[in-house]
Amino acid sequence: LNILYNGSITPGLELVNDIWATDYAVIAQVNYYLSKVDELKATGLTQVEELELNRYVGEALFTRAFSYFDLAQRFCDAYTAENIGKEYGGLPLVTKYNPTDNNSEYPGRSSMEATYKLILDDLDKAMGYVLAYEAKDSETYPLQYMSSWINSDVIKALQARVALMMNDYSTAFKKSEELINSNRYPLMSDEAYFASLWSNDNGTEAIWRVTMSINYLGNATGSI
Repeated sequence: LNILYNGSITPGLELVNDIWATDYAVIAQVNYYLSKVDELKATGLTQVEELELNRYVGEALFTRAFSYFDLAQRFCDAYTAENIGKEYGGLPLVTKYNPTDNNSEYPGRSSMEATYKLILDDLDKAMGYVLAYEAKDSETYPLQYMSSWINSDVIKALQARVALMMNDYSTAFKKSEELINSNRYPLMSDEAYFASLWSNDNGTEAIWRVTMSINYLGNATGSI
């Protein structure tokens, strides 16, 4: 808290570097996974197997969008008409897995418009893959509060939040209203139940909760 009190947050601060590095490490893992999908499909999958694989592709695309959105909120200016077109107002966009120790081969900052376009495109594709799976199997990954899985409601919730940050209030309202009207995430009105949200990490208002257990190695920035 001292760095906040003293106003001494700098680009070289370890905490800042850790957040940046953690998100890009997640993005690299997603890109590696996506680079192997076509190879796996070429082995001759059944229709059911390909449907399930595509679901995992949807989860991966959501994860990349989630990471870029986290970075955009922390390392970019506010999304405004003035900032959208700035040449270096966005993030370095890496969508292919091609690691190298030559920093000059990595892209520089893109525009804010390009950054948010990638986030929206990844979420749209993710929604398509996940909805296709849910249409065939609605029980394995049910739509319910505190889901440990990335389902269509989780994707819709992030779409609403991204739209809100982009000042697209009509889309943010529409998607939020759809989640509210589903009645799957009722507000908690009982005092004891509300307290359990904080003491036991359990409550009906949570759409998605990343699962952590003794078998996962997590850190302060939330990576697993």
